[in-house]
Amino acid sequence: MSCSGKLTLYLIVGQGRCWPVNRAVAPRCAASASHGAGRLKSRRVARKTFTAHEARQHVEERGVTVRSPTPDLREEIPEAFRDVEKTVNILERAGIVRRVARLRPRGVLKG
Repeated sequence: MSCSGKLTLYLIVGQGRCWPVNRAVAPRCAASASHGAGRLKSRRVARKTFTAHEARQHVEERGVTVRSPTPDLREEIPEAFRDVEKTVNILERAGIVRRVARLRPRGVLKG
């Protein structure tokens, strides 16, 4: 599953191929791929971007239910993450993964 804070998820399947740097040394990567698009902003910078209330409201306005023992979701704001669309496209074109499904989250459990 590859995802980003943009509230888009992809179910992907590793194809058992590594990035083609040196096929003689590492021709396989155990059918593995990244679990997410990666951070664009550090957690510290993300915490400075919004208040805790604004961050929660930002996610809930997109129709996602949030359950968390603390109200602070600032580290998880969508703007803190890279574009998952671009990441999955690169991995797919390189033959590292195959896209199976595009999903939209309905809820987030943080704890």
